[in-house]
Amino acid sequence: MPTLKWDTTPGGGGRGTFTTDGWRVTRTATVSGLNTVGQAKYNQAKNSLGVQLGAPHPSLPDLFASNIDVDLRPNDIAICRVSYEPKQDVDKPDPGPDSYQITFGATMVQEQVNTDRDGKIIVVKYIDYDGVTRDKIAGKQYQQSLTVSTLRPQTTVTYRRTETTSPGAKAREYIGKTNVGPCPWHPQAEYGEWMCMGITGSSPDSGATWEVEYAFQQTLDGWNPTVVYIDPETGRPPHDVNVKANQLLARQGPLMYFHADFGALLS
Repeated sequence: MPTLKWDTTPGGGGRGTFTTDGWRVTRTATVSGLNTVGQAKYNQAKNSLGVQLGAPHPSLPDLFASNIDVDLRPNDIAICRVSYEPKQDVDKPDPGPDSYQITFGATMVQEQVNTDRDGKIIVVKYIDYDGVTRDKIAGKQYQQSLTVSTLRPQTTVTYRRTETTSPGAKAREYIGKTNVGPCPWHPQAEYGEWMCMGITGSSPDSGATWEVEYAFQQTLDGWNPTVVYIDPETGRPPHDVNVKANQLLARQGPLMYFHADFGALLS
């Protein structure tokens, strides 16, 4: 039958180290009379201590056994050390499904447009003078709309959180859809301003929990395009494409994307 003897150094024995997490303490014991071989000898020495991992320290109740070290010595003796430390995150609440890490970003992207900042068609005019003198207009006036490159802001927002189910079903349901109305991060969002660009997830523990990321992107003019009649002779929109008679004919805003409630997605 093995014999157990704990270190009885004055003060209770053991060694302490103070860290950012608090005290970490090690108790040392000598186990003699081991009568097994191989791995069984390690188990016999460990079991002789009568200490289970997670058990509190005998005199320091805020510390708990975190590991047991067994050092086999000649003559069937083992020196055992039991380390105790605070429980990790013992005072931290479970973040739960409503706890997020949120990241915002904004970039400028180049777009081709045929309207100015106020939505007016960009038009240039030209007069074909018939004659040498220019003080009298003797020619024909031409008007032509232009398409120009401009920079427009696009905003992105990313939500990250821990979930208990795979995000696969959500990804199939929401990716590529635009917002139907207000978003959790943008209560004043207009219909179709934001699109769900991606939902990804990875599990560090074989599917027990998932680290899920939701990515959304905004365009101020909405994701549904505006298509304009193009004059086949000039290859450009006519200068009067915006007049009342043409507005419902020459300018169209086809709906290209289905919509979804992003608040429900993140609930």
